[in-house]
Amino acid sequence: TKKVIIAVVLMLIMFSVTDVDYTPDARQLQLDSIAEFPNSTILRDSFFESHDNIIAFSGVGYDFVDQERLDVLREVDILDLVSESDGSVHASFDLYEDTVTQAWYSLLMTTFVSLLLGTMGLLFSKDAYQMVIHPIEKMKSTVQQLSENPLLHLEKIKDRDISQSNETDMLEQAITKMAALLQVGFGSAGAEVI
Repeated sequence: TKKVIIAVVLMLIMFSVTDVDYTPDARQLQLDSIAEFPNSTILRDSFFESHDNIIAFSGVGYDFVDQERLDVLREVDILDLVSESDGSVHASFDLYEDTVTQAWYSLLMTTFVSLLLGTMGLLFSKDAYQMVIHPIEKMKSTVQQLSENPLLHLEKIKDRDISQSNETDMLEQAITKMAALLQVGFGSAGAEVI
């Protein structure tokens, strides 16, 4: 359970580190301000100075289109914003760099989760082998050896504290005790019968 908790915490940390949220609130607020004060060239000029990724702007008597950049971009790389107070004022932004950054973060997250799941699968497989499969194989080997030679002296398993032992240990102890009882009860003469 410790391994699972550590894995979940690592995944949550990676999700929070690689989460990229491009909320266009500042751009939207500035666009609304330009629509409210259409004669303010200061607002419009500061809007263009603060955003170097504007590819189109129209409204309030000013039109701007960077057709060369607009032709190269995919639809997913363009963010169109329209003023809420005046629908004729709108701007388009180039989100190519943001999209590439987000794609790299997604690739990083996919790689990390894949590695984490692979590692956890290997650790689970190792734990399952040590706790279940190996003891059962050992018991099977013990029963096969007893069927071939009923007088075989088995290595006595030390009685462990019940709180620290699991079911496979108890089964192994039971097989050893049954073999010892058979050997005592039948003796060397009964070994031929068994």
